[in-house]
Amino acid sequence: MAQAQITQHQLIPEGRGYLTLTEFLSLPDEQPFEIVNGEIVMMSPAQREHNTLSRRLFRSLDRFVEEHDLGEVWEEAAYVLDGDKRSDWVREVRQPDVSFITRERVEAHNIDYGAKEGPWWLAPDLAIEIVSPTDRYVDVMRKVADYLRYGVQLIWVVEPAAQVVRIFSPQETEGHTLAKNVSLPGDPVLPGWSISLSELFR
Repeated sequence: MAQAQITQHQLIPEGRGYLTLTEFLSLPDEQPFEIVNGEIVMMSPAQREHNTLSRRLFRSLDRFVEEHDLGEVWEEAAYVLDGDKRSDWVREVRQPDVSFITRERVEAHNIDYGAKEGPWWLAPDLAIEIVSPTDRYVDVMRKVADYLRYGVQLIWVVEPAAQVVRIFSPQETEGHTLAKNVSLPGDPVLPGWSISLSELFR
C-alpha cells in the first residue's frame, strides 16, 4: 500500500473535486493509483516482502474460493466506491492489495456493467491491505474508514514489521489484533477458510 501523493490541482480541475469518467479511464494502467476525496494518489512499487505476503494470501484464498465456487479473488483490483458510470463522474477509488467479491455480487455487477472491461463499481466483501514501511498510519486508518463507510464487510490490515494482522468489520470498527501462533479466520465472509500467521509470515 505504499503511496506517493500527487496534489489535486495537478490532475483534477481546481474546485471540481472529481474526475469525469473519460478522465478516470484515461489514467495510465501501468501506474497504480487511487482517488481519495477527489484527489489522485499514485502508488509506489511494492517491495518483495509485500509481494510475497500478497501472493500467499491470494493463492490460499483463490484456491478455497475456486473449490467452493464462492466468487472471485483479485490482486490490486480498482473499486469505484464513490462514483456513477451513468452520470459520468468518479470521486473515490480504492485498490486493495487482495480482495474478494461473492459470486452473486459478481454476477449482478456483470449484468449491469459488463464482464470484461473497466473497474468494479462496488465495494468488495473482503479487502486486504499490506502495510509498507513508507505508509503513514493515518492514511491506513483513513482507508479502513472508507472501506467500512462504503460497505466492505471484512478488512485485514497486515503489518509485516510486527507480524500481526488487524481485523475490522462493521460490527467492530475499532478492530482487534491477531499475533503469531494463531490463525487468521475468513469468518464471516469466507467461513471455513483460515491461515496460520506463522505460515503467512514464515
